[in-house]
Amino acid sequence: LLLIFTVGFPNLRQIPRRYLLAGSVLFVSYEICLALSLGLQTLTQEPAVRLSVNMSARSIGHEDWARTLADGLRNRESIAERLILEITESSAMGLADEVRPFMQDLQSRGISFALDDFGAGYSSLARLRELPFTELKIDRAYVTNCHTDRTNAGMLSTIVELARRV
Repeated sequence: LLLIFTVGFPNLRQIPRRYLLAGSVLFVSYEICLALSLGLQTLTQEPAVRLSVNMSARSIGHEDWARTLADGLRNRESIAERLILEITESSAMGLADEVRPFMQDLQSRGISFALDDFGAGYSSLARLRELPFTELKIDRAYVTNCHTDRTNAGMLSTIVELARRV
């Protein structure tokens, strides 16, 4: 089961082919760790779920965020293998020197990383090559109408080919 958290759907509903859209999931909180806490709690309670949690590169140095992650993974090896941390392109590229060792450490424990909103920022392809992302989430600007817009279709196929080769 793959959980996709999006804003804009009226409620949680089952979609064919094992996809679950958790719509209108907008948590308002001043606690920086809320999304991570809820994600880890879900992974603890639902052993068949693989889950993505958005994060900012600025979270890397945040003590509460690091403690929340460490506590959530403690004595639960299978959680790391089912956790995907998503970092936006602009956030990852802006702090690439901090992001790289953070990613390498957590990947050694089984956590995967997705580069979110690829193509929306001004990333250097050299920097992209240096960061060990396992997934690439292409910005919607390239996906929208790709079946009818030749420019978007061309950009999308180029990005997919680039991701396969990097």
